[in-house]
Amino acid sequence: MRQIYRIARLELEVLFFSPIAWLLLIIFAVQCGVAYTDMLYAQETAQQLGRPLNVLTRVLFAGETGVLTKVAGALYLYLPLLTMGLMSRELSSGTIKLLQSSPVTAAQVVLGKFAAMVAYGLLLCGLLGLCLLAACLSVESLDVGFVVGGIVALYLLLLVYSAIGLLLSSLTGYPLVAAVGTLAVLAAFNYVGEVGQGVDVLRDITYWLSLSGKVEGLINGLFTSREVIYFLAFTAFFLAIALYRLDARRRLRAWYVRFAVYLSLALALVGITYISSRPGFIAYWDTTRIQDQTLSAGSQRLIARLEQPLKLVAYTNLLDHKVVFGEPKNRIADQRRFERYQRFLPDLEFEYVAYYDSVRYGLDTTRTLEAQARDVAKARGFDFGKVLAPHQIRQRIDLSEEGRGFVRMLEYAGKRTPLRMYDDLFQYPGEAEVMAAVKRLLDGPATVWVLAANGERSMDRPTDGAYQLVAKGRAVRASLINQGFDPLAIDLGAVDTIPTDITALLIPDPLTAYDGDALRKIGGYIERGGNLLLAGEPGKQALVEPIAELLGVRLADGAVLQESAYNELDMVEARFTPQADSLGFGFFDGATVSMPGVAPLEIVDTSRFAVVPLLASHPASWRKLGAFDLANEQVAFDSARDQRAPQLLMAALYRQVGDREQRIVVSGDADFMSNREIAQRFGVQNASFVIGRVFRWFSHGAYPYSPNAERATDRTITVSRAAINQQKVLFFAVVPGLIFLMGAAVLLKRRRK
Repeated sequence: MRQIYRIARLELEVLFFSPIAWLLLIIFAVQCGVAYTDMLYAQETAQQLGRPLNVLTRVLFAGETGVLTKVAGALYLYLPLLTMGLMSRELSSGTIKLLQSSPVTAAQVVLGKFAAMVAYGLLLCGLLGLCLLAACLSVESLDVGFVVGGIVALYLLLLVYSAIGLLLSSLTGYPLVAAVGTLAVLAAFNYVGEVGQGVDVLRDITYWLSLSGKVEGLINGLFTSREVIYFLAFTAFFLAIALYRLDARRRLRAWYVRFAVYLSLALALVGITYISSRPGFIAYWDTTRIQDQTLSAGSQRLIARLEQPLKLVAYTNLLDHKVVFGEPKNRIADQRRFERYQRFLPDLEFEYVAYYDSVRYGLDTTRTLEAQARDVAKARGFDFGKVLAPHQIRQRIDLSEEGRGFVRMLEYAGKRTPLRMYDDLFQYPGEAEVMAAVKRLLDGPATVWVLAANGERSMDRPTDGAYQLVAKGRAVRASLINQGFDPLAIDLGAVDTIPTDITALLIPDPLTAYDGDALRKIGGYIERGGNLLLAGEPGKQALVEPIAELLGVRLADGAVLQESAYNELDMVEARFTPQADSLGFGFFDGATVSMPGVAPLEIVDTSRFAVVPLLASHPASWRKLGAFDLANEQVAFDSARDQRAPQLLMAALYRQVGDREQRIVVSGDADFMSNREIAQRFGVQNASFVIGRVFRWFSHGAYPYSPNAERATDRTITVSRAAINQQKVLFFAVVPGLIFLMGAAVLLKRRRK
């Protein structure tokens, strides 16, 4: 051990008696400072603009643009300059012969020089620690453990790079050749994961060799024994080869002996990493404070109910625009997206089925489907011999309801349910969507009836006023069908009675009056304790009045108007009442729900139902009576006839009926769930309110599934922009300047000797 220490100390002296070590520290400090202060500056700007911030620790240090992510992508550029002379200097100067003749073993030489790189790596981590310290002073409740875990991950990567550099340095007496060779090898290990991903045989091999993909998960908070063992095993592998190369200079061995040794080392490496990557042998550690890389306790309890394996089948239509998600080259990355579920479902199976069939948009009608599919298969790396033709895929599964596009099916015990991709920033299903699908397989969906015979809002049309997005939007994460509900359009003339075991009955803005038979069925449903959402519109209050009377509520005459610099007078930004929190309907302060054209509600009778006001208009709003046309006439507040006051716009009613609590929501507007308000109105919470509040209340919390994850507390930047600029001076001038002065002092002292 003493010899290893002496060799490491001597190597560090040689390293720091040259300007390279100091220069690299300066460059590294500046790089870390630029990455950190740029991200902090951008988040502080967003905070000043009033935008909500969340999980700032991850934003600053991980993700796609965080400090640790950027450092991981550039680390392989530093190591070749540090390791190029470790052994090549000994070879070129002839001192290797002195080492071989001295009472120092080859293992001591290799480990001593490697220990020098280990020590230098601690200095690099120390500079990252300065970013961590600055962030602790800049962000409220910074997740320190998460950042420390990311730094440890980078250190493991640095160990592998150092071992590779040491090996390359032992192969040549020219330091420059060793540096270029190390750079080439490290670059190859970083980018090899992109090679052959479209070929089944090569995909696992090249991904296994790739170093860059291994560190991403660690940096983002999920440590696994698989990755840790991988880094340590590769480090030991390259050190063992370097040791054997050095020892071979002392002892001449036959070529087949050398080959056997190298083969044994390679087999040992493959064996160790393969066994450690098996699902049953992987240990996990979530470094995040809120454990957001771990399934919530509720999700774990739900998974524990599964008695048979789950299977996730991805059906990829080569002619669909989402074909990229099912490409062979993306399959390993695709499976990694579900690793947090595999942690608790080690038997989770993956299957990829490629097919071609007609789709709604984008087909070349001058060519056959097969000809087009062949071209796509060739371009995207599919084996066309394994691609199912239209009649073959239709024999296996009916995907017409999914538009015959890319869709996953989660299968369990002979049942299946879709697990879709979404047209939003994240695209992949999150824990809420995956667990909703699992719960749907176990317990069945929550059924919602929507009346559809009197001109009510349609669930199938893409028009502005329809409910397609909120009810059946396949690519909309918050839609009912993606959150565990099964919405069904119902003609009351075709049913004898409305069952009370459905989650809710929706009566959204009828255009014609209900006849006596329909009103009788609706009244009977209410009397038996069925849940209901009743939504009317200004000018059509009379159409829902017979139903509202049964509830002790009235849609009053007129419409609510609200002055705004950006919207029409009848575009009301409804606010949550203080009482809304008592039922779980409330949002953060200032949250609004858009209601374009809304009638005020009046509570007529409270003897049958307990009433909780949910949404109200701004105190400066008023109720406008009589007919008016905003498009063709000037409408303004008239102090002689109008009175400004908050108007009740939506209310929740509940009572106990037998052994169940009946829950009803009445709204003076039906547009708050419309396609236009869900997709085109920004700065409001319509979708989250409808699915996350209204329908969760109807289903007694069963759907949409909520992981109930702990809310992040690192959401506030506590320093001003001036303080951030001071930090820039620290990282761009003070720290590099101190390193420069220390390096200059050491080099001058060395020169004087």
